[in-house]
Amino acid sequence: MPVEYFFPTPIYFSMVKNLDLIQQEMSNYVSNLDRGANLANPWGDTVQTTFKYGNYEHVLSSTPALLEEIKNHCNEFLVRLKHFNLNARIKQSWCNFGDQNSFQHYHIHGDSDISGVYYYQTSGDDGDIVFRNPSLVNRFHKLTYNIDNSVNYKPEVGKIILFPSFLEHAVYSNNTSHQRISVSFNISLDYNERKL
Repeated sequence: MPVEYFFPTPIYFSMVKNLDLIQQEMSNYVSNLDRGANLANPWGDTVQTTFKYGNYEHVLSSTPALLEEIKNHCNEFLVRLKHFNLNARIKQSWCNFGDQNSFQHYHIHGDSDISGVYYYQTSGDDGDIVFRNPSLVNRFHKLTYNIDNSVNYKPEVGKIILFPSFLEHAVYSNNTSHQRISVSFNISLDYNERKL
């Protein structure tokens, strides 16, 4: 008799369609960023970021092609989850810089509904994103603790990943000399017309 697994958690990933234009926008954004004035480490790990609590300056306001791509992928994610009457609003976006030995602790984005990441610069070996099973009891119960309770995604230039904001995730240590640069964002949903 087969064993069935229930209660899945959706994670969406895809490659962007308009890569060249998006990469050019990101190149302009990164080269014009005053890193000394705009980068901080608010989370107690080692990633430098433009994120600041209470200041929701959007990276996506400087990258309209990436913004449009995120909207399209978010709509696709909602359709695949059979949500046809949700209004999606991008709340925040920020840029992360992961140098050698940088990492991010497990965390959630508790005040949002969907969170995501876009990989602008990566070697593919400079730190996977890892998601942890949201069911704490599954991770520690003697019957299920040895079932895979995490899943990793390798970063790729042009990859976008969307996931429920409650889903615990971390970024493994960058054990290369290559700097990884990504854009992260949070989206809120409400039950109105689905539109970003």
